[in-house]
Order: sequence, then structure tokens, then C-alpha cells
Amino acid sequence: MQQPDWSVEIVVEGSGPGPEQSSVESLLEILADRSPVASYRARRYSVRFLVGAEDPAMAIAAALKIFKDVAKVSRLPDWPIVHAEASTIDELERENLTPNYPELLGVKELAELLCVSKQRVWELRNIEGFPKPLTTLASTPVWTESSVQHFLQEWKRRPGRPRKAAAG
Repeated sequence: MQQPDWSVEIVVEGSGPGPEQSSVESLLEILADRSPVASYRARRYSVRFLVGAEDPAMAIAAALKIFKDVAKVSRLPDWPIVHAEASTIDELERENLTPNYPELLGVKELAELLCVSKQRVWELRNIEGFPKPLTTLASTPVWTESSVQHFLQEWKRRPGRPRKAAAG
């Protein structure tokens, strides 16, 4: 029976400058048959590659051995491993398809979500409890959908137009 493939990520941190680009390229070349990806910067680098094993603990153990041998040959800094994680290929694909940023709403999207006009959105910004925009771009404020959803749960909405104050 063929062992399932696990995607193992190994993160290394240390002091001093990060690894040389040639060292990272060497690592990727040596691991080429394991679909590797790597990232690096000052004081930190990581690599993710495929390992065959029966369970995640065995996958991590195998990956650590492979990594230590390859890192030495590639002349990567000999820093401590601070994180190791194994995921199934299916789980990794699910993770990769999940956005790692919040859903954002401009005035138009917010008006559609609240079922009001864009003009009403500008008015609603002044009521107590309305979420502050995450940021303001050149032409519009931007909110996170989660902050607006929270507001919607608490909003005591009354149908119809508000009454005008009696004149004088």
C-alpha cells in the first residue's frame, strides 16, 4: 500500500542576516521531486514539501530528517526549528482556497447589504454603534463585512421614513 502524501512546513528562526538566495535555490533544486516551496527574510526562513508517511507525526519526523540533511548541503543557516506542521494534501488545498484577508465592503456593497441607498449609508455612518471604516481610500471608506454583520445583529431598524420635526 502506498503511503499518503503529507505536506510538511518547517519554519526556522535565528539571528543575523537571512539565507543567501543561492542557498534557498539549492534547497529547492535538491527537493524538486517533493514539490517544494520556500520563503525567506532576515532571521527567518521556511520550506514546505511533500513527504510520504502513514500519519502526521511520522511525516514530520521524516521531513525533519530530510530538511536537516538538505539544509546542511545547501549551506542554509543552522538555526533552530521553531515550527513544524503536517497537513494532508486535501487540507492544504482547502487552506489555499480560503482567503486570508477579510471580506471588504465599499459604500455600494454596504448599501446593497443593508438594502438602503448609498446616500443612506452616508447618514448611517453618524448613528451610534455604526462600525468605523477599516480605512478610507481615495473615493470611499471601506468596512470589514464582519463588523457590519455585527452591527446588523444589533441594529434596531424601523421601517419607513423618520418623521420630520414640526416647524416652529
